[in-house]
Amino acid sequence: RNTDPIDAVEARIQVGDAEAKSAVPPGATEVALKLDLPAGKTKMDTRFRDKAGKERGAFFVYAKRL
Repeated sequence: RNTDPIDAVEARIQVGDAEAKSAVPPGATEVALKLDLPAGKTKMDTRFRDKAGKERGAFFVYAKRL
């Protein structure tokens, strides 16, 4: 597991039509977001936004069924 802080102020995930976002606290090494999703195939997009407004995708995504 990576223990480097995330250089971002906001995290966002979109899976199909469902979307969740959260502020990233200073020094955070992970962000947890929860979505209710229907069964079936879809596409996922992740974004981190830094203080300057620049966005990049997440390197890793861990998903689990609750």
